Amino acid sequence: MTLEGNQLRIPNADVFKGIILNYTQNPERRFNFELGVDANDDPLAAIKVGLDALQALEFVLSEPKAIGIITHVGDSNIVLEFQGWVDQSTTDFGKARSIAIRETKHALENNGFSLPEPIYRLSFSPRVEQALTRIPPVSPQSEPSTSLPASIPDSSMETRLGNAVARDKQQAKTRAKQILQGPQADKVLDARPDDKLMKKVDEEIAQSADGTDLLSKHSARE
Repeated sequence: MTLEGNQLRIPNADVFKGIILNYTQNPERRFNFELGVDANDDPLAAIKVGLDALQALEFVLSEPKAIGIITHVGDSNIVLEFQGWVDQSTTDFGKARSIAIRETKHALENNGFSLPEPIYRLSFSPRVEQALTRIPPVSPQSEPSTSLPASIPDSSMETRLGNAVARDKQQAKTRAKQILQGPQADKVLDARPDDKLMKKVDEEIAQSADGTDLLSKHSARE
């Protein structure tokens, strides 16, 4: 029985001659994910904040310990990889990883670390620059424009953009808080495994005629 609920038949030759990766035999399993922080941030401080968030989750095992490493430096960010362990007998692997990513991301943002987007620099010819400077200012009643009037200083525009980004983030947090306080919202934060699939596996083992099903925990192993 696959994780998608499909029955899989494998020829004996493939079983005895091939390399088979078993995801469920060992209850301890490691998950990992990557998050990027701004190139101006201290990556070790970001790792400390991320690990604190991971270790605060009840389904993340204290042993083996969760770790964080710097994987590489991108064009506009530093990429960090976080690794944590769960007990698959009591925790759904996919749900746990999903919740861990969310909590780590929120912890970094709440502690002042930014998860930057790619930055692109545009270069215009002198004729295009001159044409842009002749564009009149946009009135509040008119349609929004991507062109910026030349009369607005760069520092003022950066301040406006920064305020707009902060406002959007606050609105997103408020919206998420309202949604997660709704009915049945706690289900998306529940990392307990769905035992329906394992019940089907147990039924398949019970139907085995000679009791030698390799899925059985009581079968002989080399």
